[in-house]
Amino acid sequence: LPLSMMGIGAVLVRQITADKNNADSLVSCSLGLKFVATLIGAVGCALVGVASETNESAQILVLLFSLALVGRSIALWSQAVYVAFEANKHTLQQESLFRVLEMAIAIGILLVGASIVELTLVHTVSWWMQAAFSLYVVRRQLISRWKRPSIGKLWSLFLLALPLSIGSVISTWHLQAPIILFRHVGGTGNDLGNLAFVFQALGIAMILPRAIGMAAAPVLSRAVARSDGKALLYVEVMVRIAFVLGAMVALCGMALGPALLPFFLGADFADAGKQIGFAL
Repeated sequence: LPLSMMGIGAVLVRQITADKNNADSLVSCSLGLKFVATLIGAVGCALVGVASETNESAQILVLLFSLALVGRSIALWSQAVYVAFEANKHTLQQESLFRVLEMAIAIGILLVGASIVELTLVHTVSWWMQAAFSLYVVRRQLISRWKRPSIGKLWSLFLLALPLSIGSVISTWHLQAPIILFRHVGGTGNDLGNLAFVFQALGIAMILPRAIGMAAAPVLSRAVARSDGKALLYVEVMVRIAFVLGAMVALCGMALGPALLPFFLGADFADAGKQIGFAL
């Protein structure tokens, strides 16, 4: 996913904030670059998954998730466009609709005995639906028309996004590597399930601060352009808030996790309850 994102979102925010008159060209160019990166990422994931997995169901899962990557990547690109145009209401509307719909259908098919492959198919279709809808919203409400990007503009945007892409990959690897690598050490039993749950909880806890940071990006870009010191003030205040709230979340996880997780999820997740506070 971070390979397909390529750091384009942050570049879009900065460039469109600085020059809204060039927005059509920037959006169209970024979509072209995004599509190429996503296609390479999805095909790469599918090939590696099929080549490295011997279990047929695992191969099907990797293929479905590779397809889901395309839809999810385009949907996340559109969210970056919403941020750049300071139209974050579209993100809230679409996430509220498609994530709730995905969850409701998933629960429904599980109750009638669906397999993990069918569950993953629901996940894939929901992201493709959101991607299609988000492209419609971008075209109808935010830009006047699509423009054919030139090779020069694509290359220029790629160079701007490259450092951010590398940082995004490293940051995501920090969260995903333990899950990916643990199966080769501890197998795919309950221990892996507990570890995956803990890191998923950490990822969910990071959604709000990331969203705040992204929503503030256009304002911060203008502050940087003015050189009035407001951007630095924002960073200093947010770092202090992060330490305080981070400590509170971690302490709550340590205090409540050991009792709440087994209660809601069953005794198999007792280890996750003990670990979640330390992870947070």
